[in-house]
Amino acid sequence: TWCDLNIDNGAMTITIPQKFLDNAVYPIKVDPTFGYTTGGATSLAEETVGYALVKSGTTYTASAGDTITKFSMWGKSSGGATGFDLAAYEVSAEVPGNRLGTPVTIVLPTTDPPIAFTDSSAVSQAMIGGTTYGVAIGNDGGATETLYYDAGVADESSIAVAAASLPDPWSEIATGSSKISMYATYTTTPEWYVVIS
Repeated sequence: TWCDLNIDNGAMTITIPQKFLDNAVYPIKVDPTFGYTTGGATSLAEETVGYALVKSGTTYTASAGDTITKFSMWGKSSGGATGFDLAAYEVSAEVPGNRLGTPVTIVLPTTDPPIAFTDSSAVSQAMIGGTTYGVAIGNDGGATETLYYDAGVADESSIAVAAASLPDPWSEIATGSSKISMYATYTTTPEWYVVIS
């Protein structure tokens, strides 16, 4: 739904139409995401493999017009302008397939442990309606970096060799139970209204 946005003295207020709230299916999402949006408690220094989230609850089945606008991750750099590459993959039967777009590098802070998610630069990657997507991460090849995760269920993630780049298509070598702290933010195509006065 269309909302009113007001920014006054650094405070942002979004006013949602009452009619929408009265008829909405909860929860209501602002800046919807898919992936794992909790900062993980366990760290892992990683350089040579990639991880993709593939379980329901961390994946998203897109509607026509949905577009990824950024990627975010909870991690730290060992120093310098290095980090991880993130990308979205088509997921079928909990196995990643084709990569959606070019991987995006997130340059990480050296803070240990992290205090916030780090965002990528803005992207615009249109998803295909009816296709399920999961987020994947791989080292950018610059150095060993640290990602964070929480324990998930069996086969929570898919693992592929990704020493310098996330593969396209994904080539699974194993599965894991880790929920890597990474997610994608997307926008949906709003319905357009014509007001005749």
